[in-house]
Amino acid sequence: MTVVIISLSLIAATAQAATYMSIKPGKEMCTTIIFGEQGRGEYTLTAFEPASGGWIDNHFTSFIAGPENIIFVPICFSAMGRRTSENANIRVVVSTPTSGNVTYDYGICVANYEDVDVIEGKAASGNACDAMAGHTDIFTASLAQPEMYANPGESVSYTLMLDSSLPLELSISRGAEEMRILASKTSVEAGGGQQSVTIQLTAPNTPGDYAFSVVISVQGCSIADCRREVKGILHVKAQQQRPQAGFYVWLTPQVSSTIGQTDKEYNVQVQNYDEGQEVTVTVNLDDGLESNFAPYTTFLEKGDSKRITFTVKPATAERRTYKIEATATGVGGVSMKSDPAWLTVDEMVADADKLGKAAFIAAYDETGGAGLTELEELKSGTEPVTPGNNGTPGNDGTTPPAGTNVLLYIVIGVVAAVALIMVFIIYKRTMSGEEGLTWDRLGI
Repeated sequence: MTVVIISLSLIAATAQAATYMSIKPGKEMCTTIIFGEQGRGEYTLTAFEPASGGWIDNHFTSFIAGPENIIFVPICFSAMGRRTSENANIRVVVSTPTSGNVTYDYGICVANYEDVDVIEGKAASGNACDAMAGHTDIFTASLAQPEMYANPGESVSYTLMLDSSLPLELSISRGAEEMRILASKTSVEAGGGQQSVTIQLTAPNTPGDYAFSVVISVQGCSIADCRREVKGILHVKAQQQRPQAGFYVWLTPQVSSTIGQTDKEYNVQVQNYDEGQEVTVTVNLDDGLESNFAPYTTFLEKGDSKRITFTVKPATAERRTYKIEATATGVGGVSMKSDPAWLTVDEMVADADKLGKAAFIAAYDETGGAGLTELEELKSGTEPVTPGNNGTPGNDGTTPPAGTNVLLYIVIGVVAAVALIMVFIIYKRTMSGEEGLTWDRLGI
């Protein structure tokens, strides 16, 4: 396995993510919030919505729960009596016995087509319909197990899963020089099925929660849809410290889209931190999805994990969003963990509808889909252009200040000189038989 060192930027462990849902007029869309994963005690859910009300059906719920008594609390968002383009931002706050308050942000848009987006790094704000129109899931990038526990100094491997409905060249980019990891690949050709990249970290010597991220981008594409930030957490344990729960389950990718009736791959990852136990994994699918998944039971020793890959396929060409939920049940059927995911059929059409682009939808219907070029043209008026990619004086339409060209030539000259030095070093080391060059050994 070829190993490349990637430097990742350290992120705050409390970084937010907003879940956006577009719902047809007169319909509703539901999800669940889990009580019991943050210790044993009282959990309280409080929902905050616009003064007009009527967007959410559960405003207050309270239960005693714990890791061995998980409670699934349903919440449903409604578009009853509403017209397209109406939207709202809703915040759900759950107070927990050990971790303080946990916040869930939702943006709801009433639209002609269903869709679900999860946008990292922000709370739901502004116009939810505009936010969704500017975010199309043309590829998926996710960690099969985004949270792991380790002892100080221990080496830990994560698996990055990549998939796309379009033929794309995906790059795994470097971040800021904050935390170094190893990656088995820095680029992947997507579009021919799910692929994996191994991400390896060495746990810091100081106990704590260490968050990290890696950026996946589409080569040759400048719109925001072509960039995803994948986040994970490494929990470095203090002496004798144990994870809060006996086992965990993750379903990935969290959100995905498909062009028409095509198969999509999903992964269920179960990690057992308790004593050896038998775990049964089931998957609940919305009506209208076909799948090769069958209930699976396995015995997991302490510290063991198991990944199950399965496919789903829409039974019809109806443009809608399906919910997929994986549940793992432990000893005696008491301990349970669950994780949801969403699949949208023809998400490009849903976003084009929000943008009022009828011509795009007509062309999509005629050809049976759209490619990256068509998507870039669709979004050209809604997304910023990456500086330097359009060949014009400035991506904001302004003229650069005097002296910019001279400075640019100087910078290019310096970069070229550094590149020549690097090539010379690599050549000398190669000729001398030195192997395994990394960015660190080159002094970068």
